[in-house]
Amino acid sequence: MIIGDFHWDPDYFTSQASCNKEIPEKELGRFGHYECDPPYALVESAVKAMKEIDPEPDFIVWDG
Repeated sequence: MIIGDFHWDPDYFTSQASCNKEIPEKELGRFGHYECDPPYALVESAVKAMKEIDPEPDFIVWDG
């Protein structure tokens, strides 16, 4: 299993775009925006999905 560089944004909120102040608030969601680094909710969801897909991988490469 290979995990890419998440670049988690601990300051991402649905009421502000810490990554880009030009993004309208209505476009921000719980799981982020494509112009932003991901919020914790997206990182957590991705890790849970990986565990469901392969609960016991032979090895994990986490780059970044």
